[in-house]
Amino acid sequence: MPSQVTERPTSVDTLTSSHDPTNTVTSSSLAHTLSNNNSERSEPNHAKEQALDPVPESTSTAASNAVDGDVHSASRSRTKYSHESDPELQKFKESYELLKYLGSGSFSTVWKSRHLASGQLYACKIISKKKAQLPQHNANVPEVSILKGLLPHPNIVGCHGFVETKSHVYVLQDLYMSGDLFDLLVETPNVDECQFRSVIHQMLCGLEHIHAHGIAHRDIKPENVVLDHIGNGEGALRAAITDFGIARKVHNRGPSDLCGTLAYIAPELLNARERSKCDLLAADMWAMGLLGGPIHRIDQAMTCTAAGHGDCAKFAPSRRDQA
Repeated sequence: MPSQVTERPTSVDTLTSSHDPTNTVTSSSLAHTLSNNNSERSEPNHAKEQALDPVPESTSTAASNAVDGDVHSASRSRTKYSHESDPELQKFKESYELLKYLGSGSFSTVWKSRHLASGQLYACKIISKKKAQLPQHNANVPEVSILKGLLPHPNIVGCHGFVETKSHVYVLQDLYMSGDLFDLLVETPNVDECQFRSVIHQMLCGLEHIHAHGIAHRDIKPENVVLDHIGNGEGALRAAITDFGIARKVHNRGPSDLCGTLAYIAPELLNARERSKCDLLAADMWAMGLLGGPIHRIDQAMTCTAAGHGDCAKFAPSRRDQA
């Protein structure tokens, strides 16, 4: 039976330089970093619908700011920014409206949106090109490329298209209405074991599909598993893996930068020498082991990561055949 989670782990972009083989995170320095990060709660990528009231008209200040590109101030309802003189933006505004702010990440915000002609609902992920360091024109958004390369699967959030403007990329994805797995663990101290087992099984099915396409997700964690209740809103849950922002194609092993979420990073990724030959698919499975096992408190998961790091020089802990 999973125990209660109290706060979200902190995501990291880079902790050590992947070009410096002598740059190694020690257990003591890692513990210090984890302790500092544990005091700051990160915002969800695709959280349960937040406190913003439904937007009755597409001219609402917050939604209008988001469509016009002011994605991070949109949720704070600042004064509306001037419109981009961009025909693609105008096409988007004529076809879709933003209804509710759902959450945000380092480079993007996510909104519940509606296609005006059909009434179909989507999760619209608005990626800032400036923050993601993407070119102004013909940006190759890694997440879009990854999703387009995957065949549809019931346990992977589907991509239904994207719109590119001068400053942002609007990615239309499946909308899951019941929040994410982290929400479930926080709000339900004693999660039903059968229900939780079903979610983990669905995650493994989705991850198997991802790995079969030679793709490593690199950020498996409860926040990146979105949920929908099946039927009348109670009981069975449909689960899907989301957020492929740092996913990458792999050829079994190869150089990797340090990214993801500290509590779920495979220990060998914390060691620059081991990282250069890390099996990223096995690292995904390490994260699944932490998520699906009895460790569901952030401090316990971090302790496990720090402890595993001590043996990194001997073998890659996520690779069972080397243990």
